[in-house]
Amino acid sequence: MPDLPDLPAPLTRRMRTAVLDLREGSPRSGFELRLHVADFLSHLERGLPGDHDLGLRTDVMTAMLARLDPAAHLGARRRPVLAAWVTRPGGLDPHESDFAWALASRQAAAALELPVEFFAVTRSGWHHPTSGAVRRWTRLRRTTTAAA
Repeated sequence: MPDLPDLPAPLTRRMRTAVLDLREGSPRSGFELRLHVADFLSHLERGLPGDHDLGLRTDVMTAMLARLDPAAHLGARRRPVLAAWVTRPGGLDPHESDFAWALASRQAAAALELPVEFFAVTRSGWHHPTSGAVRRWTRLRRTTTAAA
């Protein structure tokens, strides 16, 4: 299993939270694929019923990233977008749609000149289609910290 030593700790915490949110907020099966984009301050999500071609995926991803960070089109100082991910039913084995959304994420990020890491999230963990890295949990619980 490849490791991602260069990913910032806030990003790996965000992905752990995404897995927890999916476990706590969705049925065990039969839920639709959802697209998420997030930075340190904001989180947007959108349901994605049906199949989409690369152009539509890229348009949806670009619109969500621009909405999260509208200053990207103005050339102004912008906050970095840390992650985009799809939540989907099933296991952590890579799906064709994971790679299709990763490519759309890469194209949208390039168009907006934003750094974006893309992940696929399931109830059992996450995987990073670009590197093949996987993080899996069998028992995952929310933790509390004394200091935020």
